[in-house]
Amino acid sequence: MALTKCKECQSEVSTEAKQCPKCGAPTKKRIGCLPMIGLVFLAFFCLAVLSSILSKTSRQGFVAPSSPAPKLVIQKGLSWTVDGNYTYVRGSVKNTGDAPARYFKVTVEYKNGKGEVVDTDYTNSTETVMPNAAKKFEVMHRNAPEFKTVSTFVDEVH
Repeated sequence: MALTKCKECQSEVSTEAKQCPKCGAPTKKRIGCLPMIGLVFLAFFCLAVLSSILSKTSRQGFVAPSSPAPKLVIQKGLSWTVDGNYTYVRGSVKNTGDAPARYFKVTVEYKNGKGEVVDTDYTNSTETVMPNAAKKFEVMHRNAPEFKTVSTFVDEVH
């Protein structure tokens, strides 16, 4: 048991006393180490929650500026022909984006009568396709009797 001085009358008072035995003034209770650690932890937790809420609120209205990007689409008029042992898929891609396409890859899927993909092939080009411009492509592939339909798509654009 330690002794401290009363703030009112300056007499010695036990740290465990609730009031001064001489003048009756209440003694100040000290907060222990464990409750103080708890208060610090609670303060940090509240700050983290508040920061998270404010961060989410400010990001909801934020739209990152988009950089120009090429976008290639296969144009109508695609042809698929068979000449001897080979099949030819010919068409063109158009850059509908707002930046040049410096590389693209067109993939062809060869499908059987059930619509299942039985083979694939592709062509690619490093010839630049400017916005609103088109570029022709051709995919030559060994023919097979199970090929009944084809589908094409642009696989990569840079």
